[in-house]
Amino acid sequence: MSIERILGNLVLRDEVFGRLRDGGWSPLGHQPPGELFEELLRLNEEGLLDWMLNAGEVILDGARPMLPVVGGSFARAALPTMSASLEAVRPILEQAGSAVGRLEYGVERRVAGTGWLVEVPGQGGLVVTNRHVALRFGKRTDAGPDFRHDLDNRPVPVAMELKAEGNMVESWRVPVTQILHVEPDSGPDLALLRLAPRATTPPPIRLGDAVAVGSDIAVIGFSTDNPGDSADNILLGGRFGFKTLSPGTVTQVEAARIAHDASTTPGFSGAPVLDFQGRAVGVHFAGEKRVANFAVTVETLRQFLAVGIPA
Repeated sequence: MSIERILGNLVLRDEVFGRLRDGGWSPLGHQPPGELFEELLRLNEEGLLDWMLNAGEVILDGARPMLPVVGGSFARAALPTMSASLEAVRPILEQAGSAVGRLEYGVERRVAGTGWLVEVPGQGGLVVTNRHVALRFGKRTDAGPDFRHDLDNRPVPVAMELKAEGNMVESWRVPVTQILHVEPDSGPDLALLRLAPRATTPPPIRLGDAVAVGSDIAVIGFSTDNPGDSADNILLGGRFGFKTLSPGTVTQVEAARIAHDASTTPGFSGAPVLDFQGRAVGVHFAGEKRVANFAVTVETLRQFLAVGIPA
């Protein structure tokens, strides 16, 4: 992907500029466009832009569907073998999917990525997402993570939309009141948020066990157009920005990450990788085109939650 294409695409440009401002690689502040362009070139040469922008990919053309979720129910898969396995666990996956939301920020309600309610004993309203998602609306300070501020020095509003299912009618939008923890760049791509107290919220997602290669999984997130690939347009029929379930399998297991072949797009950043018991076994964060998508392991997530929740 060329620098020109990044700068010419408002969504990608916003993501890159936000990451450059607050990601810890370069304190750009309000550098003029010429210096910013030089910084983009430098990051491109070091291979960091690809890492930033390739947050989800289609791995197997046509073999891994992306199923729209409407009214809390995901579409039936056209592939007979995949359809049978998904139908057997439909209620379980749909309940888990109700706890997945689209993270929106600013008065324009720009999409930062995906977040989900995680079950932690004695806690409520905790949302897991990626570090690179949280840094679109948050920043690091000496006192800890905080929201960015607008030109009037007011915190940028952030909320999680738990519906956004494409019917353009229902909405279940809950404000994000705190950025509790953001992992350093040397750590896993994780961040933890807290929602405003509400009388009712969907049941949070439980954490599962370590998975093995070949395990069936489903990733639930919010699709966005990947301008570097037309496969997502075909799989989604141009339906972007709404809740989507993508089934697949685990293809590799490492100490700190798993690889999977479910079809995703950059908007899936922060999405839960679910086993077929509806439990989170990973947190999706990146992909390599036609190779694999990657998720933080559930063991790493458990360690993160142990230090990320204030005493």
